[in-house]
Amino acid sequence: MNKTLLFFAALLLLVAGGTALWMAANMRRPAIEVQPLVVAKVKDGPPPLLNRRDVPKGWLDSFTLTERSGKKFSTDDMAGKVWAASFFFADCPGECHQQNLAIAQLQKEFGPQGVVFVSISVNPERDTVARLREYAPKYTRSDDEWLFLTGDMDYTRRVGAEYFGVPVDKGTHGSRLILVDKWGDIRGYHSTNGAVHPTEYAAIRPALKKLLAETEPPEEVKKTGAPGDTSHAVETPAEKPNAEQATEQENAPGDEK
Repeated sequence: MNKTLLFFAALLLLVAGGTALWMAANMRRPAIEVQPLVVAKVKDGPPPLLNRRDVPKGWLDSFTLTERSGKKFSTDDMAGKVWAASFFFADCPGECHQQNLAIAQLQKEFGPQGVVFVSISVNPERDTVARLREYAPKYTRSDDEWLFLTGDMDYTRRVGAEYFGVPVDKGTHGSRLILVDKWGDIRGYHSTNGAVHPTEYAAIRPALKKLLAETEPPEEVKKTGAPGDTSHAVETPAEKPNAEQATEQENAPGDEK
């Protein structure tokens, strides 16, 4: 047998021996059990309507936050006006953008008729008045038809739970537009996502027209109950140092109208 055949025979034996050793080693390893991914489902549905007259003792029956202009916003300013509230934060990469695009269309139509849109940040440490002044022009050119509010997070949690009857937390909020009538009663929770909730979305315009036409409060508004709004959470970037936040707030200019 020549040297070439001897070489290939030795190489074949080497490969076969290595394969046998690998198979023997893997046969002794325990099987890995693949666990299915479990995805938690969030309860989806608007909470019951909230009547200002039914607010429990000690709960907020009004609130005050800071608008992007630097001025204070109070719900007392909304007396006699129809308004629509929502929660958001500027770092939200998807859902808030979709929500605010929908609100922008509603504001163009109903803002001139007297409806005020109010968006409340759930990441106030980053969403300072200066930052909100940069953020708002992406969606509106109006300074008074669409307000962007910020304030202390603990207080904002109370605003969500006690005033609007919806759960909010830092970077976590509902996706519905909350309609408030001229007398401060919540009259509807409507999804701004027409693809997911087409019926709710389609009902926004008729509801706003009805609220604008009212000249006296309705006889009955359903009592408050357990909240059940859809929520989402998005991890936000690292917070700014407190000293920097305070400096930015102090240097924020006044109303830019």
